[in-house]
Amino acid sequence: MNTLTAVVAIATLTTGIYSNDVAAKTVSEQIRADIEIQLTELHQDTQRQTKMAMTKSSIDLLAMLTAEQDVAAAIFATKTIRTSNSMAE
Repeated sequence: MNTLTAVVAIATLTTGIYSNDVAAKTVSEQIRADIEIQLTELHQDTQRQTKMAMTKSSIDLLAMLTAEQDVAAAIFATKTIRTSNSMAE
């Protein structure tokens, strides 16, 4: 009877250990899959933010260049008016 009890106890413990191992592997695989998804989303988000920042920088640079051209055109126009006024006198 003691041998039978020991065999049943060992079989029960072995089954419990095996099922815990299977559950641990399943949880580990799920965590690994979740991490891969999060890394992919993070990469895509980083790319999106980088594109937005570059677009904003391009727009700011274009606005600055346009403003400089406007100032240069205004200075040129002022000099042209002064030159024609002094020639007229």
